Amino acid sequence: MSLKSTPAYWVECDGCGAKPDSEYGGWSSPEQAVEEAVIDDNFIDKEDGTHYCPDCSHWCLCCDEIWIPKTDDLCPNCKEQVS
Repeated sequence: MSLKSTPAYWVECDGCGAKPDSEYGGWSSPEQAVEEAVIDDNFIDKEDGTHYCPDCSHWCLCCDEIWIPKTDDLCPNCKEQVS
C-alpha cells in the first residue's frame, strides 16, 4: 500500500481563527469543508466568503433568526443596532 496525498480544505473563523471540531483534518473540496462546518459546528457562511464561529457572531433579537458577525454594528437585515 502506498501513501497518497491530495489537497485538503478546512474552514477557519475569520474572527478568531478557530477551526471546527471535527474528527477529520480536512475535506476533499471547499464546498464540503464549508458544509460540514456549517452543519456540524454552527459556523456562519456569509455571502462574501467569510466564515464565523458561534463565539464570533451575534443573534439578532429583532429578526430572531439572523446571525451577524460581532464586528458589524447593524443587523444586515433589519438595520437594528446590535448591543
